[in-house]
Amino acid sequence: MLCFSVDNPTSLENVESKWIDDIIQYCRGVKLVLVACKCDLREDPATLEKLASQGKNVVVYEEGLAVARRINASRYLECSAKHNRGVTEVFTEAARVSVNARAKGSEGYGASKKHECIAM
Repeated sequence: MLCFSVDNPTSLENVESKWIDDIIQYCRGVKLVLVACKCDLREDPATLEKLASQGKNVVVYEEGLAVARRINASRYLECSAKHNRGVTEVFTEAARVSVNARAKGSEGYGASKKHECIAM
């Protein structure tokens, strides 16, 4: 699982600019699930005001989905632990992707014939 916070656009940028390189280097072939956390903050006035004062916006669904497609993620999910929305689905999907990758052989990001790890 690669997670980012919707109230921190830089955290989504880091998925592509930093984390993918490490995954390619250390976890070839791993199946990725990109997860947007703190989705309740998209509607939080204080968060919206704080980001606006910095010239930023919360990350919207479409932005997260676009990154998920670019990094070849198996799934893109969103959750809010505060409201217990999507949390079970996130962990269920992470387990499913991991088990299926192990059973079938991975064709994930940077896959090679030798499957070196499954990240969960």
